[in-house]
Amino acid sequence: MTLLQVAQRLKHFDEEERTYTKEEALKEANRCEQCKDAPCENGCPLQVPIKTFIKAVQDEQFDRALQLIKKQNPFPKICGRACEVHRDCVKACKLKHPVQIGKLERFVAEHGKNLSPEKIKKNKKKIAIVGAGPSGLSCASFLSQKGYNITVFEALPCKGGRLALRTPLYKLPRGIIDEEFKSVQANFRHSVAIGKTLHIKELQKGYDAILLASGAGAPVIPSIEGVEKGNIFTAHDLLMRINHMNAHQVTEHQIPIGEKIVVWGGSETAVETARTLRRLGGEVTLIFEHDHHQMTANPETLRKAKEEGLHFLLLTQIQKIKGGKDIESLECVPLMSQMTPSGEAVLTPMEDSEFTLLCDQLYLATGQHSTPLMDPETRLRQTRTGKILVDEHLRTSEEGVFAGGEVSTGTSTLAGAMADGKKAAEKIDLWMHKKLQNSDDEKTF
Repeated sequence: MTLLQVAQRLKHFDEEERTYTKEEALKEANRCEQCKDAPCENGCPLQVPIKTFIKAVQDEQFDRALQLIKKQNPFPKICGRACEVHRDCVKACKLKHPVQIGKLERFVAEHGKNLSPEKIKKNKKKIAIVGAGPSGLSCASFLSQKGYNITVFEALPCKGGRLALRTPLYKLPRGIIDEEFKSVQANFRHSVAIGKTLHIKELQKGYDAILLASGAGAPVIPSIEGVEKGNIFTAHDLLMRINHMNAHQVTEHQIPIGEKIVVWGGSETAVETARTLRRLGGEVTLIFEHDHHQMTANPETLRKAKEEGLHFLLLTQIQKIKGGKDIESLECVPLMSQMTPSGEAVLTPMEDSEFTLLCDQLYLATGQHSTPLMDPETRLRQTRTGKILVDEHLRTSEEGVFAGGEVSTGTSTLAGAMADGKKAAEKIDLWMHKKLQNSDDEKTF
């Protein structure tokens, strides 16, 4: 797989890597040792038969490989580019240099042929899905294959949820998202905010079952002095303006770029925010309170970021944001690891080592929490942080209402969210046929 040179990458937002050639795919697939216990499969939330599909690639049976993948994963072109494989299947690979499973999946999705779709016998049951992100659309895909009539309600004017909002165009082009989700047999109602333009009670009257999969789109704002100052944004602000307003191309939506930009966070979103700002011409420093081992960003993404000139300031704590109306600098302190009497390693500020970092633009990538339903009429049980309580079958405290993905289970990976959607489809189907067992945990609600 060829990665564009740094100078080329920084000029535009075109896709930065091309798909494997046949020769490259065969070379990579043949590195797979076909382990008997297939730990990679245990690491896949979607239960894709990785060992078997790679064997099909080794045998140059690309159509069969695609069929094997799509039985468990309806969106392989997306997952092959954006799945956090370093936290799932690739992490579980036994090899010192793991097989690049995601890149092989991408190759199969591009080169394998889909079977002609089987004619589905429709039933009269209607399912409402709130949220057109990975979890909601995964559920819609699997339920539509069982003949249900699906309507997806989405607050945004497009499909994709957090995937479309937070994944840079150079990593996952908008056209790929549109192409994959076009296959979902459902009616879509965009710009519908549950609790504002439509209430859950209304859905309960018109649908036989409901899945709430509205994701975790609400950014976490740190409690720190000065966070209210001007020129402080969230990663969500930046990536949404690029992905949905074409701010890198359309003059009226262009983003003013500071001279001393700081991104705060250690996630994949944080690093991709910094890489996006580099493409807009900014000099960027990323600050994170831990070392690189605690960063959840893909090591490959970190490598690319370093190549592109991103500065890292790790083991550093921001203590105060300084300036007048707008941000001017950050008061920081280095951190060091110390052992407590109980033997636990904790990070503590170094004495007399505070320093000031000039900063005229700060981007917060310090996490997200569940998107609030904002529905005063709902009786759904929720946690203090706004997550919807569910049992092991993804059922909520409301009859016929299920919840999955970041809004309930807290899963933070693409495959994990899709797996929740797949599980929700299975549980809703069982519930519709009155075959769903009672919860093992009667104390859930």
